[in-house]
Amino acid sequence: MKLLLASMVLLAVAFRGLDANVYRPCPQFWLSFNGNCYRYFGERVTWEAARDRCRDHYSFNGRADLLSIHTEQENGFAYDLFRSSAGNTPSTRPPYYGAWIGAYQTTPGSTGRFIWSDGSRLDFEQWVTGQPDNAGNNEDCGHLWRRNAGDDILQGWNDLPCELNMPFILINMKLLLASMVFLAVAFRGLDANVYRPCPQFWLSFNGNCYRYFGERVTWEAARDRCRDHYSFNGRADLVSIHTEQENAFAYELLRSSADFTTDTIAWIGAYQSIQDGPFIWSDGSGLNFERWFPGEPSNSGNIEDCVHLWRRNAGDDILQSWNDTPCGSDKPFICKVAPN
Repeated sequence: MKLLLASMVLLAVAFRGLDANVYRPCPQFWLSFNGNCYRYFGERVTWEAARDRCRDHYSFNGRADLLSIHTEQENGFAYDLFRSSAGNTPSTRPPYYGAWIGAYQTTPGSTGRFIWSDGSRLDFEQWVTGQPDNAGNNEDCGHLWRRNAGDDILQGWNDLPCELNMPFILINMKLLLASMVFLAVAFRGLDANVYRPCPQFWLSFNGNCYRYFGERVTWEAARDRCRDHYSFNGRADLVSIHTEQENAFAYELLRSSADFTTDTIAWIGAYQSIQDGPFIWSDGSGLNFERWFPGEPSNSGNIEDCVHLWRRNAGDDILQSWNDTPCGSDKPFICKVAPN
């Protein structure tokens, strides 16, 4: 399941200005789309706090900011990133189901004069019908809005008071290719062993691809959802974890993606195929690493046959541990697949 480079040699041909313009991939936990890097954070904060959180992140090409959107394609990408990360249950996420973007009014209480917080030009808009309406004369910040499944077609924006607490989406600077040329030197077996990236919305780590889904489902349904996803190299499954580093990556993916006012856990692929039997991975790989919370697995009530990552409070960030629980409870989940 590794990303293989064995049969491809990349020769970098440098030009003047190479140091300033070499290709630089997205930082870890960020997704690439059309030359920019994006990340969804499930933490619920005000618009201003979200902007400040974004500006705490940097790449080689500059500082991040709240998301600015400039094309219908970019809007669709951002909406899908929000929808898959946050899940599909608006009723459980009062008062509004959405994510902050960088649109705001420089003159509070005005109507329609929105700009982007990153200073880029407002050359694209996708407001929901009747918006922005500046209800109550204090809706000065913009967010992606999903009230119900019908909004998946609109993928629209709404204005809200900036003091509301909502998740948010970041954008980072361009990925530059201008001054580096990669020459691929092919050898026998190239087709089988070339570098293959992760599918869209999946994150790469140590040769595999991972994705957090905020939809709350049972363990079996989560496994089936994962298995609905494919790469060129095979079918996805619930995440199996084989090293401390992989466990830390999966835990951080949960911690940064989830809203910890409601979601502090995520299904992983460990389960008992027979009652009181050993735990195994749903993808068939060997159970060669374990990270149980102290006192777990406990099989409380003799019905805890499935496993989740567990964050009860901030102190658990050090433990990054697992717990067994009934398979029929509804939780978000993390999938893993081989790269394309």
